Amino acid sequence: MPRYLGRQAGGVTPELVYGAVDGLRTEVTDLLDALVLSHGSLTGLADDDHTQYHNAARALTWLGTRTSDDLPEGAASLYLTASERAKLSGVETGATADQTAAEILAALLTVDGAGSGLDADLLDGSSSAAFEAAGAAASAVSAHAGTNTHAQIDTHLADDTKHRLINDAGTSTTELFSASETISRLAGKASTSHVHDHTALTTIGTNTHAQIDTHLADGTKHRLINDSSGASSTELWSGSYILSRLSSKEDVGHSHVAVIQALPSVVSAGIYGVAINGAAATTLAGVADRIEAVPVSFGRTLTIGSLNVEVTGAIASALGRVALYASLSTGMPGALLWSSTDLDFSTTGLKTYTSSRTLSYGTQYWIAVHHSSTATLRAEASGALFALTCPAGGGSYETVVRGTGTFGSGAPANFPSPSLVSASFPRVRLHAS
Repeated sequence: MPRYLGRQAGGVTPELVYGAVDGLRTEVTDLLDALVLSHGSLTGLADDDHTQYHNAARALTWLGTRTSDDLPEGAASLYLTASERAKLSGVETGATADQTAAEILAALLTVDGAGSGLDADLLDGSSSAAFEAAGAAASAVSAHAGTNTHAQIDTHLADDTKHRLINDAGTSTTELFSASETISRLAGKASTSHVHDHTALTTIGTNTHAQIDTHLADGTKHRLINDSSGASSTELWSGSYILSRLSSKEDVGHSHVAVIQALPSVVSAGIYGVAINGAAATTLAGVADRIEAVPVSFGRTLTIGSLNVEVTGAIASALGRVALYASLSTGMPGALLWSSTDLDFSTTGLKTYTSSRTLSYGTQYWIAVHHSSTATLRAEASGALFALTCPAGGGSYETVVRGTGTFGSGAPANFPSPSLVSASFPRVRLHAS
């Protein structure tokens, strides 16, 4: 029991105080030793009799009935919801934060290519192997391209004589029936091997078979076409043969031009000119696209090795050519026999063309000069040329035949629309080889 300090004789001394404190300490120590501090040492109670307290097993059971959604978070969201946990579970290990478009592209480029499964290496689902390289494609197209220009193709497509329109109601020679229309019309026809009952025919006239046979055998009523040798009164010519025979004839109102073969003058040994007398020379300015000609013939067969004309007044970029034409039965120039190359009329002086051509004795030819511009040439005066017509009443003799043909297209294959004029003609020199 605690001891208390009372009044002591002679007062309270330190020794008394110390002694009392030591005694009290001993009593407190003994009291503490007597206390039961372990719950298991308490009498009358077993372990875990207080079910309101959690142990490990009970805590696990309780947590199994709860999710993070049941936890109070306060002002800050510290826990994941069920949907957030599901999203998080789908993220692979090592995944980074949100990427930019550039970062995604850079990542894709590391796996792009054939077999990657990306459409980046395909065009409309096809790989490059399905397409021709640009150069190869151009070569392939070129290898199969024709020679016709777009303009020629357009002209061909627009030509109604080569492309017929389908017109089931058409009746002209330039229209076609469709297949269905043809089938429809044939459906009402009999085959070529069909047989008619003679007694069923109507509107056949009164002639008997014998009369018809006699008529068919009558050569005076039925004429044979014989283009090869037919000349009798019982034979006929076909239309095409008649046209071919008429093509070499003139109209009833045609006129004739009297042309006597003109022998060229001999300038010197082996050199011939188109003049027939010694009249003084002159000059002649050309006209663009004009072609003009005079007749020549030779007293013997000879070979011309070269020819020349002289430019006295040059024109920038001017050209010219000399050509030889055959003579028609009318005496006028006809088909082209040969032509020089383009001669330079942009400078003055002699312009020579070298080529070998044999001219036959007694044959009338036409020497022609074709102009591209207005360059001036040395010329034979009209009075020095052969007169092609005989004018009445003292008019001028016509000495030159002229026509018009585009110079850039070459010498015309046939002399174009000749007209007679009284004029001088370029001085052409022919050199026999």
